[in-house]
Amino acid sequence: MSLIPLTAFPRFSSVAPAPRVNFQPPPLMGRARDENKPVTCFRVQPVRTWSGRSAEAPRFGKFQLRSASLFADALPIAWTVKGLFPERGLGLVYGAPGAGKSFLMLDVACAIAQGNNWLGRKTRRAPVVYLCLEGERGFAQRILAWEHANGKRAPELLMVIADSFHLHNSDDTVALSQAIVRWVKTLPSGLACPVVIVDTLNRAMPGCEENGSADMGRSLEGCAVLQKATGGLVLLVHHSGKDTDKGPRGHSSLQAAADASIFVGRNAKGRFWESKKVKDGTDDIHGAFDLIQVSLGQDDDGDPVTSCVIQELETCPLEKEATGLSAPLKLALSTLRDAVGPMGLSVDAQLDLGSWRSLFYTACPASSDSGKRNAFVRARKDLLEAGFIVESGQAITITATGLAQINSLAKEDATS
Repeated sequence: MSLIPLTAFPRFSSVAPAPRVNFQPPPLMGRARDENKPVTCFRVQPVRTWSGRSAEAPRFGKFQLRSASLFADALPIAWTVKGLFPERGLGLVYGAPGAGKSFLMLDVACAIAQGNNWLGRKTRRAPVVYLCLEGERGFAQRILAWEHANGKRAPELLMVIADSFHLHNSDDTVALSQAIVRWVKTLPSGLACPVVIVDTLNRAMPGCEENGSADMGRSLEGCAVLQKATGGLVLLVHHSGKDTDKGPRGHSSLQAAADASIFVGRNAKGRFWESKKVKDGTDDIHGAFDLIQVSLGQDDDGDPVTSCVIQELETCPLEKEATGLSAPLKLALSTLRDAVGPMGLSVDAQLDLGSWRSLFYTACPASSDSGKRNAFVRARKDLLEAGFIVESGQAITITATGLAQINSLAKEDATS
């Protein structure tokens, strides 16, 4: 089983080279100002300062007993894509054919391999191995399109495997793990744990029954072997069932085993992605994207050869229009925006509860202090229930959904 650098991937000798273009998505409100700078490491800030205590704990035979406090100190949360995919575990990206899953996965793979922000979210730079188990020729064209659109070669930390692979075959999982581990040992230190993308799950379990608990169980065992050996994240690309509301196709144990899952969909308003499960984060984060066609030249018959890259969109097809919000909610969102300030407005932006309350009271039209207080309590409760904000003590965090609503409200104000 061989790891193929993308620079050595088939370059389509029959296709005339096309001029490279710089593809710049439109600026989005709320994006971090340093989004194009590599992010090499980040972890959730500890909720308390280090106590100075040793993490050593007594071991009684096979088992080590640690106090809950020591256990919490020793295991901080780490992310590969902040708030979406953990640094270690099993991830799932699923959707109907044609939704744009593979385009989205190539884009996130390139972002991780560079340590660049992905759709406004920080990534931790890591080696990525992409198992292209179907549509090898089409995948190569997507790589070329990404290179043309970004004006540079694909990241050196992104490798492609095009060999056949079976999750139920222990020889395959061991050989793949060993190949990845050997490659990672040749890389410089300071990188995050490797990411293995399996595209698709169906092609990684050929001849097996996706709906059967036994076959799906063996597939998940193969993923566990791969994840444990590499110490990183395994991302499965899969199809949704006939009823997309019921989750990914196949046995329910797949969704249950995932530490994080994202649904990629398409409706009359456009393409979108939505987090369905983030074990240590917030669910129901979503965003929108479009597929932009990139010309790769001409074939031997003179016909154009094209592929696509993703472009993030500001308005998500899943979002409610700001005009559907009540006046108190609009007031709450606008004062949230003012409390953070335009330069600090981004996904996971934080502010002090007291500062927000003061701004709300000042802007609230209620004549009495009790009226202002009651209006704030109701608006705060509604924002929490809608998933627009998250509270931790006196700290308020704006979620991706809340940021989208604030941006939508800002557009409405600008046109009114």
